[in-house]
Amino acid sequence: MHIDPNNKDAIYEQIVFNIKKEITKGILDAGDKILSVREMSKQLGVNPNTVAKAYKELEHQNVITTIKGRGSFVKNNDGQDEEIDIQTQKN
Repeated sequence: MHIDPNNKDAIYEQIVFNIKKEITKGILDAGDKILSVREMSKQLGVNPNTVAKAYKELEHQNVITTIKGRGSFVKNNDGQDEEIDIQTQKN
């Protein structure tokens, strides 16, 4: 995952976009565990609060689910034809 500090989009929005892109490309599948907030913030070199905000937004958009003590997982659409809406980033 790549975060561009020169991008006009907020860092948390870039994280949301990248995770959704990985899901649509099949890199992440339903049920896959995503990195913890701490692991993701360390990997990207960003504040953990920023990653937490991105994960909260992904939960709000029904893309991931978080299970206390277990982690965050890509949500299963249960056969629904809903596609993940990837909005184009403003560069």
